Amino acid sequence: MVKRREMISLTSFPENLFAISSIHNEDRFLGMRIDDPDHSEVVLFVGHHGVEFDGAITAMVETGVAINRDQLIEMSQAMLATAMSMIEPDDFSENGESYYG
Repeated sequence: MVKRREMISLTSFPENLFAISSIHNEDRFLGMRIDDPDHSEVVLFVGHHGVEFDGAITAMVETGVAINRDQLIEMSQAMLATAMSMIEPDDFSENGESYYG
């Protein structure tokens, strides 16, 4: 018998949510749901602060991307490598120097 795998339900809003606000629009954030019952996936999505419950659920459904452990590790390594190559904010020149070294 094949065990049926549970998934994150996008029709509810979790008690705990990782969210990081945009540096250009404080009302917009990148969220990560980690409330998968099987601990085998996370859902990344874009949301807005101050949106009513129905709007928040709609945003999760429309922008949500489920990824597994291997994909999350690959993404975190790519994000770390990108972050390490970015120029420190104090190192920006006045002539529009790029964020990347």
